[in-house]
Formats: sequence, C-alpha cells, structure tokens
Amino acid sequence: MHGHGIYQCFCTKHGTISNFLDKTSFCHDYQYDKTYGSLLSISVSVLISIINTVIGMVNIYLTKKIGFNYNSELINNIMQQVFMAQFINTGILLLLVNANFEHSLLSFIPIRNTFSDFSSVWYLTIGKSIVMTMAIASFMPYAGFAIAVVTKLLLRAQDSSFTCFAKVPKTKKITVPQYETLYSGPEVQFHLKYSSMMYMVFVTFTHGIALPILFPISCFAMCNMYIIEKLQFAYFYRPPPLLDNSLNDSSLRILQKAPLFMLCFGYWQLGNR
Repeated sequence: MHGHGIYQCFCTKHGTISNFLDKTSFCHDYQYDKTYGSLLSISVSVLISIINTVIGMVNIYLTKKIGFNYNSELINNIMQQVFMAQFINTGILLLLVNANFEHSLLSFIPIRNTFSDFSSVWYLTIGKSIVMTMAIASFMPYAGFAIAVVTKLLLRAQDSSFTCFAKVPKTKKITVPQYETLYSGPEVQFHLKYSSMMYMVFVTFTHGIALPILFPISCFAMCNMYIIEKLQFAYFYRPPPLLDNSLNDSSLRILQKAPLFMLCFGYWQLGNR
C-alpha cells in the first residue's frame, strides 16, 4: 500500500525531489505527501508564532483600557494574560484540536478527533509542529530587535526627509517631546519578556518528557533573550521605569506550577503503549 511498508522504505532511500514533479514516477505520491506534510507543519508553526505576537499586542491594548491605578499592577496583569494565552495557543491547543477523548476519563468532553494517545503518527505531526514552533520562537528575540531597529530608522529617515545622516538633519517635529519620542529608544516591555520566557518554560515542561529536544531549544532561547536584552538595555531602550517586586514575585509563583504539568503529562506520555 502506498505510504507504508516496503513502498515507504524504497522511496525514502531512492526517492528524489524530482519525483514530486514527475506524476508518472513510482515515488510521486510519497514525495508529494511528504512535501505537503512538511510545508503544512512549517505553516502551522509560523502561524502559531504570528498568533502569539498578535495575542501580545491585543492583550496590551485591551488591558490598558481597564485603567489600573499603578503601572506595576498593569504590567503584572498583562504579563499573566499574555502568558496564559500564548501557553494555551502553543502547548495545549494543538493537543485539543487533534485529541480523541471517547475512551478516556475525559470522555465527557465532546472532542472526537484523530489521536487518543501519543502514537508514532502523533510524534511525526503534532510533536513536529510543537518542536518547530519552539525553534522559531527561540530566534524571535533577534527578529523582534531587527524589526524594532529598522522601524525606528525608517521613521527617523522619513521625519528628516532622508537627511538623518547630514551634519544638521531636518525634522518635521514641532515640539521637543515629539522629537524625543522619535529619536529615543522604545520603552522596555517587561510584560512581554516575562510572558515569553514563562510560556516557553511551561511548553517545555509539558511536552519535554515526550520531546526531550525542547530542553536544549528552550536553553538556546533563554541565551538569545539574555544576549539581546543586554544589548537593548545598553544601546536601545529608554531608562526603565521604577517597579516594585510584584511582577517578579508573580512570575515565580506561576513558574512553581510548571513541574505539575511535567508530572501529569509525563505520566501519560511514559505510560503510553
């Protein structure tokens, strides 16, 4: 049968990308399905990363509309909401939309899809998407920094009518605060930094037993965050506002619950047959 057994072994060893273009080729169906599956997995991972970014922006906008009395309280609420939304979107939603709870303790949940357990096909599809999403997220600090710098440079060039490198550059700003806002760096978004680190920790602890490669990917992501934040605090950000310890304390309390996810999901994954 196409896609399994001897056919799969033969096309894995002898198939080439040219088989994808040649419909008369013996391995055309295999190469087509393999390429389509890979592109679909990459698309899902990229889409999840984009949605996580949009979630952060929407949460910031809506939470600011509430009107908190203290800035630290506002930042703390944004951090918690963005973290929960990104964790569910990255680590839980893929499980739910592909799960089948019909013959489990959760049979009261009306979800009857493909996977009732962590099978080999689950690792090749859902597991692959989770790993790729985390790998993309590990490079997002560099992408975010590059986008912020390019955006600032373009806005400054547009304001100065592209004379920003002249000895006396022009400006269209008519007040000093407007000029300072454009030509100074952005504010530090503590809530997004905390939430990004926390959701990566939770996704890693949730799926790390089944997908151990998530641990080095998360470590790599934390190192990238550290490097980029060091550079931005030194050369790009404005002086950060004074905050109390509530944000740090709140994040530590949430992180203490990450091992519980590892115990629950790890028991399920290691008990899989």
